[in-house]
Amino acid sequence: MSSSELTSSNFEFKKASGFIKLSGRFISVNPNERWDSILTIAEDIAMNSKRLKIILDIEYISSMDIKYLFVLLKSVNALKNPSSVLSIVWKYESFDEDHMDLGMTLKSSLAGNVSFQFIESDTLLAA
Repeated sequence: MSSSELTSSNFEFKKASGFIKLSGRFISVNPNERWDSILTIAEDIAMNSKRLKIILDIEYISSMDIKYLFVLLKSVNALKNPSSVLSIVWKYESFDEDHMDLGMTLKSSLAGNVSFQFIESDTLLAA
């Protein structure tokens, strides 16, 4: 992470298996810096994987970062092979209805062959 970040977020990926995980707190001073690199990697994985799984284990996300997350999901969904399945896992804390609603909004914005799973948790960042 750069010095322009006020966050403790993580980005993990495995190109061979089509796996992407975003976790932690996304509070950016300059979100372009982080999201541009994440988007480039995610788009490459989407175009070259038969299966794509994105785990979103986000404790908190700022409104600016939500915009970039939305762009990432729409882009990956558009670039993936039409016969491929995009699987998204949205983790949220049981008491956080706003975060669950955000996941529902993201789900409703994605068309096509997308599996969206909601996992309610008492503690995030556990897996």
